[in-house]
Amino acid sequence: MRELMAYDPVPALKKVMVPMLAITGSKDVQVDPSDLEVVAKHVPTAQTHLIQDADHILRQEPAAVSNPKLYLKQATKSFHPEIPQLLIDWLNART
Repeated sequence: MRELMAYDPVPALKKVMVPMLAITGSKDVQVDPSDLEVVAKHVPTAQTHLIQDADHILRQEPAAVSNPKLYLKQATKSFHPEIPQLLIDWLNART
């Protein structure tokens, strides 16, 4: 986990040459929402979205804080309602 926390994604992001869609949830306790700003800054083709009340696995999270121990249960649910249309719109813009 220490290696993951110490990883600097900027060098890799600067090499991205394809369209990118970056999505995170406002209740994601594993990815800081400010990471979307880093992606947008270093990947000109990136489209970023912060989904309110979504957790790390992009499921709707009714609790005040997401609990990673519940991801297995969360994974049985559908994606947050905003996710499918975001994906469809992003893909349609590229075809």
